[in-house]
This record gives sequence, C-alpha cells and structure tokens, in this order.
Amino acid sequence: MILTAHQNCIAHAFHRAFDARVVRNEGKSAEHMEITRRFSEGYHRIEQRTYGKYLGEDEAATLANLQAEVEALKEREKAVQALWKSLAAGVQSAFKELKRDLATLNSNIDKMNLGFVAVLASPETMEAADI
Repeated sequence: MILTAHQNCIAHAFHRAFDARVVRNEGKSAEHMEITRRFSEGYHRIEQRTYGKYLGEDEAATLANLQAEVEALKEREKAVQALWKSLAAGVQSAFKELKRDLATLNSNIDKMNLGFVAVLASPETMEAADI
C-alpha cells in the first residue's frame, strides 16, 4: 500500500501523538505505582504503630476508622483536661486538709508541753524532788 504525501504526513503526526501519549501514560503509570507504594508503606506503618487497632475490612474502612479517631481527639483532649483539673483540685484539697491536721497536731503538742511544764512546776512535784 502506497501512501500519498498527505496521508504519510498524517500517519507521522498520528505516530508522534501516539508515542507522546504512550510516554505520558508510562509516566502516569510510574507515578501511580509510586503513589500506591507510598500509600501502602504508610498504611502498613500506621497498622504497625497502632497494632491493628483501627484495622478495617479494607483500606477504605481503616482510613474511615482513623478519620473517626482523629475527629474524636478534641473531645478526648477535653475529657483528659477535665480529669487533670479534677485531680489537681483533689490534690490541692488533700494538702489543705493535711496542713490543717498538722496545725491541729502542733496545737495539741503545744498544749501537752504546757501540761508537762505545769506538772513539773507544781508544788507537789517540787516537794517530791527535794526528798
């Protein structure tokens, strides 16, 4: 089959366009493979670090589980902050009670010491010491 100059020109243009599309598709295919590889590595890294806690039936389900967990983080953070505030208030209250109890103990020790001084300084104790 003999092609005319015009047909030959169209055929060359078609081959060039086809070759360019093949090269572009090969590049897109390589890019897709790289993205798939990186996604797979990241997916497995997450699975290893979370010990499969968020593992779903497939990658989409796992990502949905992770998304739900990320969205719940704000509420969990608020709950933890409230817990810490409650614990701090409890510790503060316990220290106030301890301080009050120590003050009571010191007061009782002072009273007891005054009682000892009174007993030691009483006339009966003085006479017994002269014997």
